[in-house]
Amino acid sequence: MHATAIESMVVVVPNLEAVAEQYARLGIAIGPLQIPVPDLHVRSLVVGHSDPLQVLRFIEPPAHVEPHHPLRWRASQRLAEQGAGAVALILQVPHLRSSVATLAAKGVPATCMLDGPFAWFDLREEAGVAFGLCNDSVLPTVPAAHAFPLKRMDHLAIITHQLEATTRFWHDQLDLPVVGEIVTPTMIIRQIRIGDVMLELLGPTDADSPIWKRPQGLLSMTSWEVPDLEAAVAQARAAGFHPSDPAIGVLPGTRTATIPGTDLGGVNMQLLQYVS
Repeated sequence: MHATAIESMVVVVPNLEAVAEQYARLGIAIGPLQIPVPDLHVRSLVVGHSDPLQVLRFIEPPAHVEPHHPLRWRASQRLAEQGAGAVALILQVPHLRSSVATLAAKGVPATCMLDGPFAWFDLREEAGVAFGLCNDSVLPTVPAAHAFPLKRMDHLAIITHQLEATTRFWHDQLDLPVVGEIVTPTMIIRQIRIGDVMLELLGPTDADSPIWKRPQGLLSMTSWEVPDLEAAVAQARAAGFHPSDPAIGVLPGTRTATIPGTDLGGVNMQLLQYVS
């Protein structure tokens, strides 16, 4: 199996209209309401002007969901237990049926197949995240013009307490090898490139690492490259947001600041500028 891109990160929120208003205040346009299946309401943040686009899909699940609707069920669980935040990744593959068959032959059967076509894998223990596979975009996706200067999605991250096992799963089962590693005093970062976006696996360095105290799973965070970090921070503050002061980033040659997710649908927005 070979994933060519991260089609989207799926984020569950209690109210789509409120989220769209928050992002609009920052100068980011959230797309119109889409209802791909009954009772599943979706609005998307799209960055880029050509394939592959970088997408966050915000979903508002219905009040009552049956377990046989896997994505809606997982989203409802997340909302009830932890509040708004990231719930899944959708990976794009060239040939869905052959990818599903390849994974099944490796002992990784799909949790279910849905119309679309779309395959769902609830493998949070093995992969660190529930994920879906699709051939193309799961929904019609149109590039949007934003007043806020998001250039591209740089990376997403998964916290795992079993870094070696999680790394092996992505390499052996999903054929996505580690392309880089960064070691800090408190964590190990394994970098996996999927299309134009880096997926980071974050694990503890030792028994005293604060990573042990953080819940495992997909972080409710997106890192977006911006052309001018100071200008982006100033623009966010002028709009009433409270980003952190720009500082040297964990990734070599970067500077970053973060807008708290409390004002952005539960997703922390890291602003990242490459400086060397």
